[in-house]
Amino acid sequence: MPRPGEQTRLPTIEESLKSAAESQDSQAVREVKEHVPQSGALSPQGVHEHTADDTGYDSDDDDRDSVFGDRATVLEPRAAVAKKEPTSARLKALQSVLRTLVESDTGDELIDRAWVRKKGFRGTDFEDNECDVVLKIGRLLGPFVPKRRPADDGSKTRDALPHVTLRAPLALIANTVLRLTGYSQFTRRLSPHISVASVHALNLGAVGMYEVLSGGGGLFDIKDRHGTYLTSARPITADPLNKRAVFGAFFDINKIDQICVKHGLVFRDR
Repeated sequence: MPRPGEQTRLPTIEESLKSAAESQDSQAVREVKEHVPQSGALSPQGVHEHTADDTGYDSDDDDRDSVFGDRATVLEPRAAVAKKEPTSARLKALQSVLRTLVESDTGDELIDRAWVRKKGFRGTDFEDNECDVVLKIGRLLGPFVPKRRPADDGSKTRDALPHVTLRAPLALIANTVLRLTGYSQFTRRLSPHISVASVHALNLGAVGMYEVLSGGGGLFDIKDRHGTYLTSARPITADPLNKRAVFGAFFDINKIDQICVKHGLVFRDR
């Protein structure tokens, strides 16, 4: 009991783990003692003498009963654990059901263990704990995953709209989990990192420049190398010299060529 005014010190992680380990060891010792027959118990000295005098040992007698039970009984728990290890096919089936759950607009449909088993592959019978994991993850991630859209003919569904605002929440959650678990090297960069010392150029070709500044009712009229106004991007791709004409409408091509020559470069109209 702490004295009045004395602050109680909480145990450290190492102390808690050590205490838990000692508690488990004590429990294991008690369980062993309960299974050891008291009438035939041997002292350490007796065990030593029994081992030294036992010259008729046969390796085929390994299956005989011991104080811990029959050999097959001892190995049975390990075999039972091995049987419960999920296979890769089973994990893929669970992932498929989980993806269907988070990407579907279930509405008022009842989502329970029966629903999970119904959506699984044919011949796959999920256990209750597996169904509970799928339901729990689905409830947590469902609000952040974009839903699939109905197809034009109404028979099937299409993928969700590929827009950054719809997919960013899930990417942020994944990045947070990876950082908290120590795998920050696998995080995804959602936007470019702008720095004052870096020069971020816009990769824009002749066709892109026409579509941005002139095509679709733009503010500028651009002529090709023959002096004809461009009304589509087709003449630009058909005649390479029209690419220079598009850049020449906004930049001094001769000056650009001079700068490129000084550095041993050739301007490629982009």
